[in-house]
Amino acid sequence: MKRQYQHEDHNRQDKAKKATYKDAFADSYDPGGSHGLTIRMADCFNSAGVRKYRTQLRLEAVAFIERSLRATMLQVEGFQFRLHMSVSQFATANKLSPAEAPAVYQRILEEAHKQLMMTKNSALKADFEVAVLDSSPEKMKTALRIPFKLFLQPVKPIPWEMYKKLRLRVL
Repeated sequence: MKRQYQHEDHNRQDKAKKATYKDAFADSYDPGGSHGLTIRMADCFNSAGVRKYRTQLRLEAVAFIERSLRATMLQVEGFQFRLHMSVSQFATANKLSPAEAPAVYQRILEEAHKQLMMTKNSALKADFEVAVLDSSPEKMKTALRIPFKLFLQPVKPIPWEMYKKLRLRVL
């Protein structure tokens, strides 16, 4: 009898080690693996799975932050600037002459990239917080939240509060 249970136990262990369960994690699974994380059934019951899941969430959130900042009009050193602007667009948006625009544009572009990297690093290094969404007596709703420092200032505020399963909070 004991031998049969050991055999079943080994079968379960082998199955948990070999199979990847992509369907269960379809919304967070990245085929092709830009960051190479796959969650196996064995990871669901130990802290490695939690670390992988949180790493996935953090990388997705940082990508969302970068996409949002690249698409938004920013205020850098008093100039309105978008990360994919050309020199002529920059000159007309800030009413600069064509002669002085390239030098100013290059300086602002370098500063904006530096501040974007600082914002991304802030989000990557931040610890997760648990945010209480609803504290009714019957049921308490919580969510994970990443507090990060935003170094680039958008002209119009970006609604960071909700992003998929994660909340972003600007410090």
